[in-house]
Amino acid sequence: MDLPVIDPPIFPRWVWIEEITYSHIIIATVINTLVLLAPIYEYIGMRRQDPRYDRLAKGFITFSLILFSPGAALGTGIPMWIMGTYPEF
Repeated sequence: MDLPVIDPPIFPRWVWIEEITYSHIIIATVINTLVLLAPIYEYIGMRRQDPRYDRLAKGFITFSLILFSPGAALGTGIPMWIMGTYPEF
């Protein structure tokens, strides 16, 4: 299949792929960290009978749910961007 190569007007293709990939990795790492820390803080709050830890755990989960959407969009965008900018591969 002979598709044209799409060159972005601002930066080279490899810069865009690098930024999309690294953004996805950072967001996925933050989500995994928050999901790991939430039960730990909830357990600490249960042991100390302190509702602040429960609120912190709930905030972690809420933030990770909000952050999941752009992370999934970037993760889906990685193969689409690679297929669109490097059709000769």
